[in-house]
Amino acid sequence: MADFCVDSDYVCEMKSISIEIDDSKLLGLIEDLLIRPIRVEVNGEALAILINSERFYELVEAEEEIEDLRAYDESIRYASPNIPWDEVKRDLGLS
Repeated sequence: MADFCVDSDYVCEMKSISIEIDDSKLLGLIEDLLIRPIRVEVNGEALAILINSERFYELVEAEEEIEDLRAYDESIRYASPNIPWDEVKRDLGLS
C-alpha cells in the first residue's frame, strides 16, 4: 500500500508496511529509531537511513521553508520597479 504526502510543491510516495513486533531485535531497532536515525548497510555500504515519522515531517517542513526563502531571494534579485496604485487605477480606467 502506498501513502502519499502532499504539501505545497513537495510530493512523495511512501510504501507502508504493517508488521507484528514479536522479534526482540526488531523491537529494539524500532525503539532506537524513536531516539536517533538508523543507517542500513549492505556489505559495508550505506544503503538507507531510517528516521522516525515525526523527524521526517520536520524535515519536509524545513525543506518547504527553504524553498520559500529561495523563491523570496529570487524575487528580490529580479524585482521589477513598483508602480504606484493610483497609476494602476488610472491605467485601468478605475479613477
